[in-house]
Amino acid sequence: MNLNRLMHHAIIFMVTMTTLYLATRSALAEPPVPVFMDDQPGLYVPMEGDPNDPLTSKPTWNFKPIDWGGEGHIQPSDNHPGPWKIEPSPFSDAAATCRGNEGPTGEINRCVNSTRRYNPTFKNPVSSDDKIPMDTTRDWLFTVSFAIENTDTFGTDKLFEFAAATRGASPNRSTEDLLAIKGAYAEEGDSSTLPGGLENRYRIIHGPWLDGQPEPYGTVIDQPLTQGKITVHYKAANQRLDFWFDDELILADFESLSGTYDINFVQLGGGGTSFENALWDELYIGVLSETAACGTDGPGTNIPGDFNCDGLVDVADLGIIGANFNGTEVTYINGDANLDGSVDVADLGIVGANWGIASGTSLSQAPNGAELAALLPEPATAITLIIGLTCLGRNHRQIPTTLSSWQP
Repeated sequence: MNLNRLMHHAIIFMVTMTTLYLATRSALAEPPVPVFMDDQPGLYVPMEGDPNDPLTSKPTWNFKPIDWGGEGHIQPSDNHPGPWKIEPSPFSDAAATCRGNEGPTGEINRCVNSTRRYNPTFKNPVSSDDKIPMDTTRDWLFTVSFAIENTDTFGTDKLFEFAAATRGASPNRSTEDLLAIKGAYAEEGDSSTLPGGLENRYRIIHGPWLDGQPEPYGTVIDQPLTQGKITVHYKAANQRLDFWFDDELILADFESLSGTYDINFVQLGGGGTSFENALWDELYIGVLSETAACGTDGPGTNIPGDFNCDGLVDVADLGIIGANFNGTEVTYINGDANLDGSVDVADLGIVGANWGIASGTSLSQAPNGAELAALLPEPATAITLIIGLTCLGRNHRQIPTTLSSWQP
């Protein structure tokens, strides 16, 4: 058996070990961050304010978009803005909340079905009605930080929903059907969700939505969402969505309800008559920074070794090297990390050096490279291990070329 064939099996061995390693860990990447460009639509709502303005001795607030974006439907409306306030935020200096207020006899007038709606625009719109849907030929990103103090989050309560500018093909679908995050479990008398269950559990309502069928139930997020940051990433390359909660990828590569992705507005809250005490902060819709695209010619702004251009150097990229090892007349996406026209041990070294690093993350921010280095053998050691396994189990049999055919 020649050295190249041994190296091929060494890579298969390392892929197997790495897969087992990753199975014990949550997502190693971080969610991408939106940027705002003069020639691209966006939404920038930092929820500015001072809960204790020293000049007036009263709270000041600004819920409106800055530079990018417009403001739409508000409930309670601008004519009755009393329940909406700016308060101290766990994420920044201030955040918007609709807590309700105290009536003349001490009763609480709850902020029922509190809702704020915003839409993306080009920079410095003439009016808030200048809705500009996001460009689906490039990646866009939605982020919002939130905190929920009241635990009545069952039934049709919503964290947020997206609207698409174009309708889907199904007659079931309205314009407000790109994505919604609704309560997962039922409150008393509610038959639209799972019976009983845990508080602060939500579900991602996503597609596909088949003709003649009711709205899909979606995917339950199997952890409480009481405080944190949500990121939704639309990926133009495959026209699918990723859903992040803080630094954890909750659901990847899912379809929107309508199959369209030109987000036209986002609505915070709403959807039911129960009281939900939510605090909102740092609402942004922007695009993914792309000074150079990852592809056949190289990694672009991605980390070298990210052959599938998904923003992370991981076991999938190691598998691409294994599939094309010793290949010639190859491109970057075939595993040629150093762009020398072949896939060899030098390319494997680049993957190892950048292991676990996500695009937009500095090398010093990636703690998993050292862990992988301790876990995976060097190429020479891997070859020795493969030879040992071969000698033990060969008995005049050929070494298998796939993991599924391995018989010790």
